Amino acid sequence: MLLLCLAGIALSGCGQKSENQSSAPVGQVVARIGDQVVTIQELDTELRWANVPNDRRRDPDIVKRVLGELVTRKYLLRQAQEAKLDREPTVLLDLLRAREQVLANAFCFSQIASRFSAVTES
Repeated sequence: MLLLCLAGIALSGCGQKSENQSSAPVGQVVARIGDQVVTIQELDTELRWANVPNDRRRDPDIVKRVLGELVTRKYLLRQAQEAKLDREPTVLLDLLRAREQVLANAFCFSQIASRFSAVTES
């Protein structure tokens, strides 16, 4: 229930235009949270992380659910940053570990893909 309330609060600011349009990321904007935007690329990434099949990624109910979760997370991120939680030592270490894990996984997947490609070409 709390997440639904937070999503409602965050979504209420989605239609508001930012005064500084030039700093918006390149890409089609699908939502606004205060001065932050959510682009179609971010939404596509969220759909991928949620393991939504390609043929279901335009389903309005799925898009609404995933977008709501993304907006809620961005809202909570902003609240955490305003509370300066991103400066706590344990949080900093957790962020570094998460970054390392994502990069390590990306490297592994790229190596597997290149070897798989080499095998199928032979």
